[in-house]
Amino acid sequence: MSHAPAIQGDFKTWFENAKWVKSETWPQVAAEVLAFVRECLAKPHDLRDAIARFTASPLSKGFNVGMLTPILNALAPDDLPLVNAKVTRVVSYFSGVELEATLADYVTTARSWRTLVDSQPQLQDPRLGVSAGDAFDHFCHWLVARSASPSPAVAARRRLGTGRSRPGGAPSCGTTGASAASRRSAATCSAT
Repeated sequence: MSHAPAIQGDFKTWFENAKWVKSETWPQVAAEVLAFVRECLAKPHDLRDAIARFTASPLSKGFNVGMLTPILNALAPDDLPLVNAKVTRVVSYFSGVELEATLADYVTTARSWRTLVDSQPQLQDPRLGVSAGDAFDHFCHWLVARSASPSPAVAARRRLGTGRSRPGGAPSCGTTGASAASRRSAATCSAT
């Protein structure tokens, strides 16, 4: 099970209300998603064909990177990182590579994500109680949600890179009111 569900509530109703799936097409949609997941698990280091095939299908409508990568990450966390809009914003900024939260950019984002996460040994701290990838995901969500800066990654870079006070009045990592998981994973921001 993923700590980062893309939809809270009834999945089928959500897709049907968005007019992306008709109730009678769910068996075909489910088969298409399952085929994509199986193809990704079979070749986790060579996803381009699986992504191209899936995104070309009319049955893929609504199944974006934030919807599919929690599934992939739950099944192969060491090879297939969880990527969504918030993670992409932070990875894009720190890597200096312009990325979008799309399946088309997933391979590039995953590569930059891996380099970034592997370069942060504090994400491996067992006291966090989660994997390095999950800690980074929590950090990204905390950073984007808590920062008063127009670009939360800019505020984090200033904090992480210089150790200066938090610009824009962003709360400290251990702020009261943040969830325990957010405080644990966000603790990495004050490690410098």
